[in-house]
Amino acid sequence: MRIGQNPAKEIQKLADYHQHRIIIPVYIPELSGYFEHSLEILDLCLQSLHFTTTEKDSITLISNGCTSQVTDALFAYQARGWIDQVIINHHNHGKIDTILSAARGSYEDIITFADCDAFFYPGWFKAVCQVFNAFPEAGWVSSMPAPDTTRLNTASTIFMAFFKGVLKKKPVEAENDLNRFGESIGRPEMYRSRLNEHYLAVERNDNLAIVGGGHFSFSIRRQVLQDIPATASAKFMAEEEFLGQPFDRAGYWRLSTPRLYVQHMGNTPEKWMFEDIEQIKTSSLEPIDLPATPGLKPIGFFPYSLRTFFLKLAKNDHFLRCIPDWKSAR
Repeated sequence: MRIGQNPAKEIQKLADYHQHRIIIPVYIPELSGYFEHSLEILDLCLQSLHFTTTEKDSITLISNGCTSQVTDALFAYQARGWIDQVIINHHNHGKIDTILSAARGSYEDIITFADCDAFFYPGWFKAVCQVFNAFPEAGWVSSMPAPDTTRLNTASTIFMAFFKGVLKKKPVEAENDLNRFGESIGRPEMYRSRLNEHYLAVERNDNLAIVGGGHFSFSIRRQVLQDIPATASAKFMAEEEFLGQPFDRAGYWRLSTPRLYVQHMGNTPEKWMFEDIEQIKTSSLEPIDLPATPGLKPIGFFPYSLRTFFLKLAKNDHFLRCIPDWKSAR
């Protein structure tokens, strides 16, 4: 029996969606052993995110097979008023299925994915938007340049950038923040060992972006979801299969910001994390020009086999000699 009128029928206008959603999967099945300090790391991640975003950014946290104590903590963050969604998965469905199921239910134009041990620095989303705006061909923009991804599912990027005359090469620089990232994942030589190598980069109207980009923190245009397989991955790690090759095959560019805007914390708190939190608490956020959507998919009649063949050529030293140097082109 229904008694009275449902008040929801009196609502004339629903809340508007924002233009940017951030999706962070959380997998903390226990608070011992490897995961002993995970709640503290998660708190640092969410604090850094809170101080580097605005009320125009919608945040989704996903409990992906977490212990009840962690799930309760996620709801406690939402109760503070700046987390839009908390999604509960009773079982761990892996990273890809977890984030894509949430993304497909999102209506924001730009969707950011990040791990729950990411530390965000001021200006990270502004830098991402600058790349999207300068290169409307981009479907993916990472907050961290990664030399080992420059030629990873970037056939469409390199092919079209070369023929558009915007492809450049830029020396890999062992900057402190990049070195620290390598050290945090147990690969201290990740950048130092590549000092004799070059990034491939794109430059247009004095805007620079690096070709490639890691999965640790990256943003996509929502429209590219239609090019991702709709089936479940059923794999714990399937980033390139579901978020690498489909973008490339569809013709979108895979780029990253010229400098690193997000740091990896791992599973153990360190002094620098607390020091950096105190610094970003007082930082001010600059206005952001959100990307125009939809983006471009300028492939036309070029078959993917031709683009991948061109990518193989791009791994040759002779190809690099044909690419103008970024510094000399400035």
